[in-house]
Amino acid sequence: MQWLGIGATLVAGAQLARVRRRRMALQKGFGTVGAVKAGLAVAGAAATAYSAYCGSRIGRLAEEAHQRGVRVEVRDVTLPTPETPSEIAAWQRRQRMVQFLVPVLAGANIACGSYLVQSYRLGATGKGILRRLLPD
Repeated sequence: MQWLGIGATLVAGAQLARVRRRRMALQKGFGTVGAVKAGLAVAGAAATAYSAYCGSRIGRLAEEAHQRGVRVEVRDVTLPTPETPSEIAAWQRRQRMVQFLVPVLAGANIACGSYLVQSYRLGATGKGILRRLLPD
């Protein structure tokens, strides 16, 4: 389901870019922010996928350690203890970093979306077109 959600987000973003291509060409700033928003969406999808991969690696390594009779002690999913096997601790640190990165990317994406929505106001559209036509 997670991969389906990532794919749906990327497909929807591509469709929105296709529909808005005329506005991107006419209104100064719209295309740049749209490109940044698309980049953030791709980065967010990649970070989400990497987070899922980190989680699966932690689970697999913990299961392997358990089968070898090694006790795996952690504070929580992303916080190792001094007794946590080093390989598991390394993946936990990666998981923790990505868990902070995903909401930051999502928030930046939301901020870009807010900017783009505001650019649909008549005054903002007119200013954007004038800025595109007039030299700097």
